[in-house]
Amino acid sequence: MPVITDSQQYVSAITDRCVWQCPRFESAPSVIFGWVEEQIQEGEGFLEGQQCYKDFCSNLRVFNAIYKDETRSRLITNELKYDIRKFCETLAQVREIAGYGSDHPAFKKLAAMLEKVSKCVYLESDFPFQILKVLQYASVMGIGYLWPKVRAEEYGYGERKLEFDAMGLLDVVPVQIPPRSNNIQDAYAVTVYDYMPIAEAHGRFPLFQKDIQTVGPRNYSTRMQARRIDFAERNRYGQQGRSFGDLYAEIR
Repeated sequence: MPVITDSQQYVSAITDRCVWQCPRFESAPSVIFGWVEEQIQEGEGFLEGQQCYKDFCSNLRVFNAIYKDETRSRLITNELKYDIRKFCETLAQVREIAGYGSDHPAFKKLAAMLEKVSKCVYLESDFPFQILKVLQYASVMGIGYLWPKVRAEEYGYGERKLEFDAMGLLDVVPVQIPPRSNNIQDAYAVTVYDYMPIAEAHGRFPLFQKDIQTVGPRNYSTRMQARRIDFAERNRYGQQGRSFGDLYAEIR
């Protein structure tokens, strides 16, 4: 019969208490992957408890003018879509910063550089249009995110540009958000979901081409994952001739 010493019990207790911590860089890939999956489960549990997630289906039905009670009226209108669109377009009219300046001679060159950079970011990234997308997400889902990133064109081989990707409630899964701030920037870990065309995924990750899988029902094990892919297929990428799951890969 094996004997468990006090030191082994102490190590086991320490391991049980520290499972929430991010594994070390030298850890085995299986350990890192297992930790990521656990964090995704914790984050999905957190989102399922939010009121905006509970009202997600109802909000979509109202937004699409689908009513359960057909005895009063069967008329389907899109007035709500028009109102939300005009409301979001009004809020998305973000103007460019007037400029930077300084009375001190040592900071004049720095202020001139900041003014050029801010103008470049505003014009090349189409910032107001991306803000519009975030507001549209927030109007239906209750929350929206703006993810600044540098993306290279031509599947990773072209010119690099600063872009802002709009994301919704189902695309961002945070873990351990402080209740006082309730700010996702203060979360311990965040998983971001993005759908990339399979050709682009092969071009950006040539060493892992054999491991890249397309999205599909067989790759999802939770209801939130199924809802995420269903929303992306219907509302983000539109109707396609072939199956959406055969053309896109999930990057997270």
